[in-house]
Amino acid sequence: MEEKPLPESARINYLDGLRGIASVGVFLWHNFLAFFPGAVDPSLPLRAAWLERWIYCSPLAVFFAGDFNVYIFFVLSGFVISISFFRNKNADKVKKSYLRRYVRLMPPAAATVFVAYFLLANHLMFNNQAGAIANSWWLHLNWSAVNVSFLNAAWTAFYGIWFVGLSPQAHFNSNLGTLFIEILGSYMIFSYLTVAFTMQWEFRARMAASSAMVLFALLLEPGEPHFAIFFVGMIIADIFVSRPHYISKLGKLSYLWLVAGVIFGSANIGNIPAGPYHVFSVVFGFLHLHPLTYPWAMGAIFMILAALTLPWLQRLFQTRPFQIMGDYSFSLYVAHTVVIGSFTSWAFVELSHWGYFDYTGNVLVAFLAALPVLAVFVYVLRKIDDASVTLSRRL
Repeated sequence: MEEKPLPESARINYLDGLRGIASVGVFLWHNFLAFFPGAVDPSLPLRAAWLERWIYCSPLAVFFAGDFNVYIFFVLSGFVISISFFRNKNADKVKKSYLRRYVRLMPPAAATVFVAYFLLANHLMFNNQAGAIANSWWLHLNWSAVNVSFLNAAWTAFYGIWFVGLSPQAHFNSNLGTLFIEILGSYMIFSYLTVAFTMQWEFRARMAASSAMVLFALLLEPGEPHFAIFFVGMIIADIFVSRPHYISKLGKLSYLWLVAGVIFGSANIGNIPAGPYHVFSVVFGFLHLHPLTYPWAMGAIFMILAALTLPWLQRLFQTRPFQIMGDYSFSLYVAHTVVIGSFTSWAFVELSHWGYFDYTGNVLVAFLAALPVLAVFVYVLRKIDDASVTLSRRL
């Protein structure tokens, strides 16, 4: 028998806090790639061994594990965009979500494209100059093949980001590349839910069909299980609403989910060749699966389970600082790459020429100097984001 559904408007605030941490993690990771590339490329010199070898090769890397945090976004998206539909099971309302999802996400992301266009057109991107000093392949890759025209910026902002798999170097804002996965994954879930609710599938039938969709998504994208974990997030949402006592049972292993999430999420190119993390290479290699993307995907699932079952973690994520991070998470996510390529890179180049600090000092001062600029940009984008949320709800 189906459990009584929760009100559609009921919000799970602690997941907003988790999303905020994930967004900060991606931001830190891109700064890391920009200025400490030796950690992920053994041919490059180390700039700060304590960071690139000690922290990056330990579980502490989970705090700036960019790819892992992106997988957390995908699981959360599958969970959040489907949970309200499991609460009301309205197929007609699901159909309206295709346009709403685009309207909800597009304006803030599009704004960053036009800002990047302005910066590139006026030669205010300093990624190449900074990349030459830092030996950063990531800084050189970004904006290396962009057609800097207003028409291309408009096409990218309103269509290319969402429906074309653009290469990172062809993006005005490479961090928006994941939005192609976000929108397509959302549409896959909406299509599935439309069928499920139209056919009035009961819980067991939904679980069987959902599991089949996970397998289909894995076959569709075997090396990068992005779409598969969208559906895993949807499955967790269905269980959360329809069989909450199953979540309680999973809660008996809540600390296992947390520890596993940290360990799997912190796997990276610096620690997987040797030590305890080498088991990922062995096990996933034996299964002919990618030894990093699959641990990240599994780690993201484990972290969601930990957040859903650990009361103290929920209370932590519901505190004001984490809620603020959650409120601004999407704006930070879409804004930070543009700031790194422009102001942060410019400040780093200037500090390097002045010679007042060592390399790590230059990075730290440039990073701190860019924070107010980033804060203003994120604040403006948040206002745009609020307007897009309001508009999407009216459709």
